[in-house]
Amino acid sequence: MAYRNRFLAATLAALVTVFVGGCAKKVSVQAFIVTASRENVKLGLMTVHVFKREVFEQFVAGRRPGYRTTFDLLTKKRAEAQAQAEEQGKKFDKDTATYNGLLETAKSVEADMEDSAQKIKEERAKNEPNEEYIRAMRKSLTDFGNLGQQTLDEAKKVGEKAKKEGDDRQAAQAIVTNCDAKLQALDDDFFAEDGLSSLPALGRGKTDADGVAKLSYQGSDVVMFAQASRSVGPQTERYTWLLHNPDPALMLSNDNLLSQADRKGLIAGK
Repeated sequence: MAYRNRFLAATLAALVTVFVGGCAKKVSVQAFIVTASRENVKLGLMTVHVFKREVFEQFVAGRRPGYRTTFDLLTKKRAEAQAQAEEQGKKFDKDTATYNGLLETAKSVEADMEDSAQKIKEERAKNEPNEEYIRAMRKSLTDFGNLGQQTLDEAKKVGEKAKKEGDDRQAAQAIVTNCDAKLQALDDDFFAEDGLSSLPALGRGKTDADGVAKLSYQGSDVVMFAQASRSVGPQTERYTWLLHNPDPALMLSNDNLLSQADRKGLIAGK
């Protein structure tokens, strides 16, 4: 009798499980990226989440307003700084060209002065130097000297102006770079793992050193979400996967990545 009761209880529990959530579905995931040099890079310690689709969509919708406010502020600030950098860059290029032109003029004037001085020297070396000619060369030498000094003074002013414009362009470009970094951090934070981990998941697993994760879940109309990143020189590559009703044996790789455009569209609600 006791055996029969245990059998009936187990059967009833199984029927309740099927009725409420369906049979458990097992999923085996292998995550890797194929590089440009055709090298396979296994993605270990990557959390793979399985959510009810509506739960995930509510999570995304709930985060959009705060994201959009910060995104709009940073985007506006970046656009203004970029415009400033471009404007100062044009002024810098123009004044730098003027400065270089003035330096060339100053060099030409210096050459003319040397030529006049040489002519005076040669004329004085003659037995009967032409004093009128010498006076004319002296006047030319004085005129060239004045012109050269004026040119150098103007070059100095233009050079200082160009330096300030270059500094202003660099400062504006630094703001652009800072905004880009903050926008990237904002994008990364949208799907931060601590936020995802706080969501009720139907299943959750983490890839091992071979990029393999095994998990099970009950339910239908689900989405699988996973993300990873790796450093490539000075850059960071980011990978995101979002799959609806995943297959039991699944590879997360280049072929089914969520594109950056689609990721941004998902965040923006487009």
